[in-house]
Amino acid sequence: MTKRLRQIERDQLERVKRIYGVEGDERLEENKELDGGESNDQILGQVQIHEEVSDQEVVHRKKEIDTIVKQMNDLAVLFRDVSTLVIAQGTLLDRIDFNVSDACKHVADGNKELKKIIEAENSPLARQVMWCEANLIVVCLFILLLKYSH
Repeated sequence: MTKRLRQIERDQLERVKRIYGVEGDERLEENKELDGGESNDQILGQVQIHEEVSDQEVVHRKKEIDTIVKQMNDLAVLFRDVSTLVIAQGTLLDRIDFNVSDACKHVADGNKELKKIIEAENSPLARQVMWCEANLIVVCLFILLLKYSH
């Protein structure tokens, strides 16, 4: 902060030198009329006021910079958390992808088995077996009716 104040003092001295010249007091007397008659005390008062304002600006800027640094640190923490979540979600997505591809394989195998079953049901031999079973059931029912009807 003292470095900043020194820089402000140098800037003010340069400004005074530009306005009143390098010779100092001799040029100062000549330039009083151009200035509206400001004295050294008035100029020094203005310089001090400017320095106070500059000090306030420096403090204000320092607070703003501290706020920005804090926000950047918070942002860095958020990015770290997001990175961790992305890694965790990536592992979870890999598992889901594996399970989906495994399920697809099982569905394909199941479809093959269903086709075999449909072919077996539609075969002539299967129809004959079902016709025989239906006839046996009818015969068994008829026998039961005869037995309990007497």
